[in-house]
Amino acid sequence: TATKLAPRRNDFIFALAEIEVRGSDGSNLAKAATVTSLDSIEAGPRWQRTNLIDGQSPAGGDSSLESLKAERDKLFAEAKNHADVEAYRQTRADLERVAAEQRALPPMKVVFAAHTRVRKGPQLAGDQAADADCTRHLA
Repeated sequence: TATKLAPRRNDFIFALAEIEVRGSDGSNLAKAATVTSLDSIEAGPRWQRTNLIDGQSPAGGDSSLESLKAERDKLFAEAKNHADVEAYRQTRADLERVAAEQRALPPMKVVFAAHTRVRKGPQLAGDQAADADCTRHLA
């Protein structure tokens, strides 16, 4: 969702360069899509609906995950602020640790719950007791 449009001569615009939707196999699912919009400038060769899913960034080059990771690693190797690079690496390690902990959790189960009353304002003590009783019956 665009929340702020860029000013242009006498109006405002939203410009989107590329969309990629990756499938579980890593393929770009967006390449097979049909792009629709309420309007479009369609000013070739750069601004066209078809460019949105062609797999090429406006700057050109390879936008595959592997090439982007390689570019990131090269930038880190050339970085002057080693503390920022180390902070990034530590954050990535923390994320990997949390992801491993999540994978180790037992599978989630589905819970169906219902509540029949909708209230506005503060609850009364009797309402809380009735809610607790209702919850016990549902469990």
